[in-house]
Amino acid sequence: MQDTVKHWIIAWLLFGCVPAQAAPVGMACRLTGKPELRAANAGTWMPLRLLQKLETGDHVRCGAGAEAILVLFGSGERFQVVAGAEGSVKTGKVEGAKSLGGLNGPSAEAAKTLVGARTGAFVSRLSRAPLAPSRLTRNFTGWIAEGDRTFAWDSVPEAADYSFTLIDANGYVLWNTRTAEAHADYPSDSPALAPRRAYLWRLVPYGKSGLARDKDIRWGVVTTLTRVDGEKLQVEAVKLTALIKKSPNDDTLRALLAEKYRDYGVLMRTLETLEDMRTAGQEGAQEAWEETVGQAGWYARLLAGLPIPRNALAGGETSAL
Repeated sequence: MQDTVKHWIIAWLLFGCVPAQAAPVGMACRLTGKPELRAANAGTWMPLRLLQKLETGDHVRCGAGAEAILVLFGSGERFQVVAGAEGSVKTGKVEGAKSLGGLNGPSAEAAKTLVGARTGAFVSRLSRAPLAPSRLTRNFTGWIAEGDRTFAWDSVPEAADYSFTLIDANGYVLWNTRTAEAHADYPSDSPALAPRRAYLWRLVPYGKSGLARDKDIRWGVVTTLTRVDGEKLQVEAVKLTALIKKSPNDDTLRALLAEKYRDYGVLMRTLETLEDMRTAGQEGAQEAWEETVGQAGWYARLLAGLPIPRNALAGGETSAL
């Protein structure tokens, strides 16, 4: 009875949120080795990425030592493509793959087609030590409600004041302020923050001497959500998180939670979830983490110590540096 209820929740979440025109029917939720993907009507095999969306007609193959587990959005059913096998994605099934049955918890709904594919050459890595993204405050959800102009952060001991900067995905500085308080209000005459769009923030604390406290510099990602979206995401994430606690070894659930947050544009929580998967050694999590950082913009990649596309600097404000 319990499995039936869980399976129904999966289908309800998926069918309730998938746009009618959405093409993806599934997603890669666990990888071992180097599985490959051949997109529908394409002749070239490419590496399959963790969290990569799949469409009807896509083919997934696994060579020696490789394995891929795919989840279909409509039913929440998982399929295993083993070494030496090739699976063909269909509506409701994956031909040539072994069914693993339904998930033990709600699945993330099909989201927009992933963006931010890496193309072009890259410049060398950042020479200084990279910074891991962090939350504004310990209990920060990763988003603020649309219309809320207050940004608050955890205070830094011995900091006299702070410089707070908000930057868009193109590297343009939207707002910078200097304040002695651990909060600041986004100006009403500044560019409006679009819902479901991630923005990068950077906090530089200054000591009484006027010098920046380098060890306390932080950055992260914040997203604006409508109040309806925020409440909806909170409910869905709580359900998935509860099931992850009950089944801590089920990597699929964490992958789907990461995609749930990405669907709403809450990249900070996507990064946190992928960091847990990366720490646990799940294959493909590092690449998915880097891709998500890239969605926050080239400046996020720079702060994280990742390579930056050469043409990215042409579109952004150099003042972000």
